[in-house]
Amino acid sequence: MQYTAHIALFFYFVQYIAHILFAALIYEPVQYRFTACRHKYSFLKR
Repeated sequence: MQYTAHIALFFYFVQYIAHILFAALIYEPVQYRFTACRHKYSFLKR
């Protein structure tokens, strides 16, 4: 019983870390590129 609880906690922790890594590796550069493009092409959105 304790063993399965540790496995569940471990998988929850791994999922939490994977979510943070996904946000750091995917969402942040995309948002940075989006804001950079918006600043670069701000004259088009007049």
